[in-house]
Amino acid sequence: RGRRGVAAADFFRGIYTTALEPGELVTELVVPPAPGWRSDFQELARRHGDFALAGLAARARVERDGIVEARLVLFGVSPAPVRAHRAERALAGRRVDADLVAAAQRALAAELDPPGDVHGSPALRRHLAGVLLSRVITRLAEARA
Repeated sequence: RGRRGVAAADFFRGIYTTALEPGELVTELVVPPAPGWRSDFQELARRHGDFALAGLAARARVERDGIVEARLVLFGVSPAPVRAHRAERALAGRRVDADLVAAAQRALAAELDPPGDVHGSPALRRHLAGVLLSRVITRLAEARA
């Protein structure tokens, strides 16, 4: 049948649901290098190896004065991975300090509507996403040194 490429935004459709068709398998994941960008990945689960209650994959262009731009993708807080556009805008062009972290956390909380289940309430997942965002911002800022 040959090869086909699918953008990540189109591949993930929901919990346990992807664009993978019968008989297909993923053989390669391509993430082009981006000079000047840093990345971090954080997740929280009740036990090691469990599905994440909340997770965050982040990529940011960080310069001496702070975060120039960022890409934030959350998982475990919605049926499919979701971009945190408001939080990205809150970070863009700002110096990294406690006020920036708080502003980004507020923006993130405003845009998230996580589901609740037996593993965690919506409030817990929203809180954990904010904790992860704080950790990611700190790690990305430290990486610029």
